[in-house]
Amino acid sequence: MNQNRTKKTILINSAKTIFIEKGYDQTTVEEICNIAGVAKGTFFYYFETKQHIIYEMLRQQVVEIKREFNRNLAYANSSLEKLDLALDIIFSPKEKHMETVSYLLGDTSGWVQNALYDIKIEMLCPIFSDIIMEGKNHGIFNVENIDITCSVLINGLNAYYSSNEKEFKDPKVCKQIYKGVDEIVNKILDINISGKLVS
Repeated sequence: MNQNRTKKTILINSAKTIFIEKGYDQTTVEEICNIAGVAKGTFFYYFETKQHIIYEMLRQQVVEIKREFNRNLAYANSSLEKLDLALDIIFSPKEKHMETVSYLLGDTSGWVQNALYDIKIEMLCPIFSDIIMEGKNHGIFNVENIDITCSVLINGLNAYYSSNEKEFKDPKVCKQIYKGVDEIVNKILDINISGKLVS
């Protein structure tokens, strides 16, 4: 690990520590630097503002989700199985992956969730695009414009999940939702195979 990466990691870990103790709003950049043992200029070398350290924390969490997804991909035998794994990222409870930063901040303004949404979409688009392209090449998905299809699919499903998150905690309702999601995904991708997508 090089020195720059080490300093950046130390700053992030120091920020996490003090956010837990004092909360995000009550923490100053000076306090983060004191715990990290670096000059204030070093902080601003890596992060434009205190908010940017949060963006970095969110990005690290999203990178971990992507790593887990890629590990799981090794067991997928088809484009449909890969798509199913990708959909799991959207519909997994936020607590599973993302509670850390929001909890750390006691985020009431929603800016953390908005930032997370943007980062998550940024990560998901190339994943879905590759899967849909592979499925199209194998004659499983019948789509003309992969980029637009990906954008509509990801943004639509993610927005639905975000606005109905509580319903996913009820197994009976959840089962009905997944049936509806299967129907939507099958129609959007015009899946050309007798087997249905399993969510």
